[in-house]
Amino acid sequence: MMMRFAHIVFTALLTLPMRAMAVADPGPIGPPGGGGVPAFENPIGEGGLLGVICNVRDGLFPILLSLGVIAFIVAGVLYLFAGGNERRLALAKTALIAAIIGIALAFLAFGLPSIIANLFGVEPTELPASCQ
Repeated sequence: MMMRFAHIVFTALLTLPMRAMAVADPGPIGPPGGGGVPAFENPIGEGGLLGVICNVRDGLFPILLSLGVIAFIVAGVLYLFAGGNERRLALAKTALIAAIIGIALAFLAFGLPSIIANLFGVEPTELPASCQ
């Protein structure tokens, strides 16, 4: 019973801002000064989808590469401290393979915009400047 009451109170408090906004008068809709349809800027920018992919790639590459190098170092330390234990050696080998695959995927990400462009028939000269 108490749980149900708490659920009802929580739901009422959660929906309170929506109820207050439903009562408020938003005023006239449209650009300041009235008339016409409001103009919106493209939130993606000039490059479109490929530009967004290139920007994400450029931002994530240093992070992924750093994580790959750290994983490579951790795998080396695991191998160093394995002490001949077969289970620890297998763990170190698995970590080393995972680090190598991670670094390879980070470098492979640079080809992703070109692959997507080829899939959709976009010429390499039409790629956004951030993908060059």
